[in-house]
Amino acid sequence: MARGRTRVILLAVTISTLLSGALYGVPAAAGDPNPPVSTYATTPNMEALGWEPRENPSSSIINSDLAFWGDRAYQGTYDGFQIIDISNPEDPQEVLDYNQCSGDQGDLVVWNNILVRSWNSGAGATATCDGQNIVLPLPDTSWEGLHVFDISNELNPALVASVNLQCGSHTATGVPDLANNRLLIYNSGSSSTCPQIDIVQIPLANPAAAALLRVESNGRTSPAQSCHDTGVILGDVMRAACAGGNGFTTWSLDPADGGSLENPAQLYSTVVPGVTIGHSAGFTWDGK
Repeated sequence: MARGRTRVILLAVTISTLLSGALYGVPAAAGDPNPPVSTYATTPNMEALGWEPRENPSSSIINSDLAFWGDRAYQGTYDGFQIIDISNPEDPQEVLDYNQCSGDQGDLVVWNNILVRSWNSGAGATATCDGQNIVLPLPDTSWEGLHVFDISNELNPALVASVNLQCGSHTATGVPDLANNRLLIYNSGSSSTCPQIDIVQIPLANPAAAALLRVESNGRTSPAQSCHDTGVILGDVMRAACAGGNGFTTWSLDPADGGSLENPAQLYSTVVPGVTIGHSAGFTWDGK
């Protein structure tokens, strides 16, 4: 199992790195300015496998986040997302470059045929996604939050839901709740205005009914500290943690501690001396 897990991690890092480096490239051919992966400098525990180019229509359209499902990789971008066939890791192939949702950030969560995308900054009435005008949550004058897509037709993804959130969505973490036939999203707005994670539910049988379920304070409110990124480990550990501002907060999702996937029980918050912009929270495989 360790060998297979390592290969997946290497593939994720390789695609993430090489995609960003190939933004201005074209497919490998005679005279191609992008060097073959064998020339890339890597650490001894990494093996560069392949790269997949993406035309960059403007300097402001950049890559953000990666998600994986089966033999597909999903590259979030500032104008949408890219679907990539990675069935041959040494020769990934673009399936679709979807560029019809120009809200910044573009972090992704994928579960089967559901794709969730972060929109980080307030959008006005003239903004569009998937050809649809952004619906403003009156009396607010702008929208920011999560878009939910049905990607069962890879060549024509369909926007099925828009969930407005107080501080938008900077990063999002998928938490499957199969006992209740739903996907939960732990959303991080990355703003001290919102010292919390937002918990959004997406019914697997009806993703169009996606909605904000509840808000969970991170307990670091004096002064208020954001959640920039949230890590989750399930199985025997059942923990979540968000990092942001000057430290991190940890919750239990275990009923034995009074927690659940829907209503995490806060265990503790920690200030890390010298840290002002906590970025990411993650766990070792054993949760320790």
